[in-house]
Amino acid sequence: GREQRRGGDAGGGGGGGGYHASEKGTWARGQRVKSNNGDKDRHDDLIGGPVEPLKATAHRWDPKKLKKSADATEKAVARVTAILNKMTPENFEKLSNQLISLEMISSDMLQRVVSTLFDKAVDEPHFAVVYAALCRKMILEEPAKSMVWPFIRCVKDDELQTWTAVADVDVLDAANPHLIPLQGDFDEAAELLRAVVDKDDECLQKLDDDKDGKDDADKDSAPEQQQEAACSEKERRERRRRKVSPEDAHLASTLPETVGVGQLELKAGPCVSRQDRVLCLYTAPQRPGTSFGVLVDYSAFFGQALIRREGFASIEDAETGLMKMTSFRRNLLNKCQREFEKVAKGSGGTMALAAMATEAMAEVEASTKKAKEDAEAAGLPAPIEPEALRHEDWITKLKRRMLGIVRFIGELFKQSLLKDNIMEKCIKLLLGPYLESAEVLQGKQARKDVLPDDESIEACCKLFLTIGRQLEEVSKKNVAAYFGHLKNLSKDKRLAARTRFMLQDLAEARDAGWKERNQAEGPHKLAGGGGSNNANAGGGFQAAAATQKAQQQQQQQAQRDAARQR
Repeated sequence: GREQRRGGDAGGGGGGGGYHASEKGTWARGQRVKSNNGDKDRHDDLIGGPVEPLKATAHRWDPKKLKKSADATEKAVARVTAILNKMTPENFEKLSNQLISLEMISSDMLQRVVSTLFDKAVDEPHFAVVYAALCRKMILEEPAKSMVWPFIRCVKDDELQTWTAVADVDVLDAANPHLIPLQGDFDEAAELLRAVVDKDDECLQKLDDDKDGKDDADKDSAPEQQQEAACSEKERRERRRRKVSPEDAHLASTLPETVGVGQLELKAGPCVSRQDRVLCLYTAPQRPGTSFGVLVDYSAFFGQALIRREGFASIEDAETGLMKMTSFRRNLLNKCQREFEKVAKGSGGTMALAAMATEAMAEVEASTKKAKEDAEAAGLPAPIEPEALRHEDWITKLKRRMLGIVRFIGELFKQSLLKDNIMEKCIKLLLGPYLESAEVLQGKQARKDVLPDDESIEACCKLFLTIGRQLEEVSKKNVAAYFGHLKNLSKDKRLAARTRFMLQDLAEARDAGWKERNQAEGPHKLAGGGGSNNANAGGGFQAAAATQKAQQQQQQQAQRDAARQR
């Protein structure tokens, strides 16, 4: 009876309920009634004509294409961006461990990752405490992860017996597809390189002996010797290499039979150099006890090194020396210094900000033009241009970025990644020559040309609100002197009213134990959230979570008291 009612209702209702009669007279769920009434024509009439089908553009976002074509650096930046977008106090431990486990295979990747993290912290100052805690954790666990970055290589000069550390040198390319198997250790590789250089010397000697005419050789020897003495060591190495056969045919009896890379998972090791030759060593887990060498030219090897330090007595000293230059901490602090000095230079009033906005607009225009040229050279359509910002919008953006940089640097200081003397230098850089002017030191009103601008004073207030409590603990006398100057500025009618009131609020916050009147609540864990907070997270979101928990306990106790009274 239920099936008849379904059929009768569907038939009487014109196919309602998702059923229709098939050719065999039965009803089936999920089949549409085929209409011969011209649904497509009615649809075209409703929208005013036929619809053009969608076309796939050459610049569309395609995750499969990203996995296939993007290099390791772009993938790493995309992964870091995804981790930072998802990071909250609840999943801080899990996501920070994922970020720490990311392997840096080049100095460019390391700098891109640091820039991505810095820009994220500056654009989201509300989460600056979380990002500063992340930086601290990455710096503290950096040595445990790897003592030396994979892109650092050390080269021993077999003649001077000194070590040189270089970064971003890759010799496993199409020009060197063959590996020289070595059964011994580093000393055997040095012996092999000496034999190769001896063969080069024999080849050069043979070329000199084959010269036609002893007199001609004597005539040419004097200028050639003068030219040899005048050129640099690099030029002598290149000239020597050009005289020897580039195909290394004379080394057939010296070098063992080479092998291809194949499926070997090669790991870079130390290198040894002599004259114009460098022998780079590799190891592979598939061939334990065997080293593989790649013979390259001296100039080609050191020519591609982006960073180079030489003159070390041991390989450990060379690795440590270059790690100090390429560590995550050094890259982060260098980035903070460059960006802060840039915004401090632009905090010279409206004119300075306008000049920086004009410069930023020119950079965006140049990058857009270059992207068009690259697309045309690759035979691709021009990429979609981003919406251009107005000059006023750029000024607002630069102001917001200045405050974000100041906030992030303050949070790094609270994480003990920056020292108090650096913070005082930042304060002096923001206030400029006002602190050292003769009128101010004598207690008189400062001249207009040394008066700080409103933007600099606002950034200084933001910095004091971030680090004031910690800075006063280590440098109470200097902080008191700074606030004496700020008190005088708060009474200067030449400043905007907003700036003077901001200075008054800062003084009141200091008197109240560095508690702002309308302090914005920072990131904290949700009620009942799982996991544990990071012990070194600076206490920003820990304190907020404790406050919220106390408020919930008070509300629950009030509810219980009300229930007892009822």
